[in-house]
Amino acid sequence: MTSDNGIQSIIDSFEEAVWTVDRSLHITFANAYFKKDFKEAFGIDLHQGADLFSLVSKKMKELWLPKYEAALRGKRVSFEFKENGLRGKKYFRVNLNPIKRDGKISGVAVISVDITTEKRAQLQVEREQRRAQLYLDIAGVMFVAIDKNGTVTMVNKKLCEITGYKKEEIIGENWFLLMIPERFQEEIIFVSKKLLHGEIEPVEYYENQIRTKDGEECTVAWHNTLLKDKRGKITGHLSSGMDITGQRILEEQLKKREELFRTVADYTADWEYWKNPDGTYTYISPSVETITGYTPEDFNTIPELYETIIHPDDRDLFKLHSETVSRERDAVYFRIITKSNTVKWISHVCRAIYDAEGVYRGRRGSNRDVTKRMLAESEVRKLLIEKEYLLKEVHHRIKNNMTTLLSIITLQSDAVENEEAKNALESIEKRVWSMLSLYETLFQAEDFQNVSVKHYLSSLVDSILATFPEAEKITVQKKL
Repeated sequence: MTSDNGIQSIIDSFEEAVWTVDRSLHITFANAYFKKDFKEAFGIDLHQGADLFSLVSKKMKELWLPKYEAALRGKRVSFEFKENGLRGKKYFRVNLNPIKRDGKISGVAVISVDITTEKRAQLQVEREQRRAQLYLDIAGVMFVAIDKNGTVTMVNKKLCEITGYKKEEIIGENWFLLMIPERFQEEIIFVSKKLLHGEIEPVEYYENQIRTKDGEECTVAWHNTLLKDKRGKITGHLSSGMDITGQRILEEQLKKREELFRTVADYTADWEYWKNPDGTYTYISPSVETITGYTPEDFNTIPELYETIIHPDDRDLFKLHSETVSRERDAVYFRIITKSNTVKWISHVCRAIYDAEGVYRGRRGSNRDVTKRMLAESEVRKLLIEKEYLLKEVHHRIKNNMTTLLSIITLQSDAVENEEAKNALESIEKRVWSMLSLYETLFQAEDFQNVSVKHYLSSLVDSILATFPEAEKITVQKKL
């Protein structure tokens, strides 16, 4: 058997403090480590039989006395404490066990282990965790960590705000059963299990619906990363998510509006288009094929097809228009040569497009086939020219005829000796002169519906006056 000195020697070699006290809390045994530690902490040499609590501070007694008393009642006591002694902050883990002799408790055996290094490392980890949690809580996106069983191990403040849950209502719960709508649970749980068991590669980004505490659903865009231990074994995954419910609703509304506008544009007879700054097209209406013979795909695959089909005589005009078009609408007419080599007239309206920041986004244009109208206008212009020529010819003939008539009347008047007949012929002559004067005035007017009375009467008086002998001696005052 080992002697008491042998046992003392063994216990003295321990790197933990070991001591015993009797029921009066006097030291009955202390190993070398405890004596040394006590000396460093309190500056006192510890000896057998010493009253333990007479050697320590009141604060220390208040901490330890309840522990000893519990052990003397037969309880095994374990606790940790921090010592702010001469040696600075130190941490210890203590176990107190009752000592029984002949079935009765005669004292307490104590083992105290210095866990300062371990505790400081633990506190450092906790500080880093609190700091990380703080960073996560002030982040503008949601964070959630889930273990291999789907149990939530960490959430941030943003996720709680969006879902309406408190942290304690989420942590420890099964994420999928708590947050995922029932209709999606089976599929998502199946994929998650395969992911967490390393059977499939993780998807960095995905979207799914989650259920809030009020039972409403929101769409979340998630970014994910797997969590692994030191051996590389998967322990769970960390996900950051952004609520994109409003964005998806807006996109759906925009999609419906785009479908509506596209339907309207697709069924218009005009050739509508949106040309990007790089020369490609965001949209070309199907009617382009009816007008040009080329499909919308042709305009995106054949370089500069638009400029190519413009009639050579109109390219400079279109180029100038393209260079000067601004945000306001400008119109221009030009000809194109279709795929079937026919010429068509186009009425073109376009405008430059800028976004809210003033960035140029391309050009929106509308082309209408106005070939029939242009041909009709050309025919009208041709008819007007012919009419003008005809009127001039008629005028010339009428003037000649009336001049001839005046000459005949004058000759006849000179040949007639009867004074009454002569007066009658002179009266006819004056009437013909007035008609000729009116005709001249009417024909020279800008239109044939209205004529200046002042101009007509003035010229009429002058023409009548010219028929009198010695007309130059007559002065006429006109007040018209």
